[in-house]
Amino acid sequence: MNPHFRKIEPGDVAELFVVRSSVRENPFSVEGLAKIGITPKSVVESLGNGLDGYLCEVSGPIVGFAMADLKEGEFSVIAVFPDYERRGIGQELLRLTENLLWLAGHTSIWLWTGTDRNTRALRLYAGAGWVETGIQNSRLFMAKKRPAQ
Repeated sequence: MNPHFRKIEPGDVAELFVVRSSVRENPFSVEGLAKIGITPKSVVESLGNGLDGYLCEVSGPIVGFAMADLKEGEFSVIAVFPDYERRGIGQELLRLTENLLWLAGHTSIWLWTGTDRNTRALRLYAGAGWVETGIQNSRLFMAKKRPAQ
């Protein structure tokens, strides 16, 4: 396996929806995402206008991605195909996308996830230095301060 990481481009968006709907934890169907206003069109329109992120390709196909809202300082999503879990892809996507938020000038960033404390996502975030800040409306909020330079 030779993972290749690069910035997300508009032509990648359709494939990102396939990855997002295929994850083990917290899967969202394309229809479910559309119900909350997330469509391929809305993502393409937002890319470069506050939304940015990285993807990982292995021998061509996209196997994972992460995105952030650079205006709001929110780490928005991370998704990796189940067959590519536990290979460090999620950790690198998290690191790269956090860096986008730091480069955007944020000194503190945030995310929300589900309240189930037995998820791999929560372990990933905690292992990367994210701390819980509270629960609201069945969402667990976490934050991370910019590391000292």
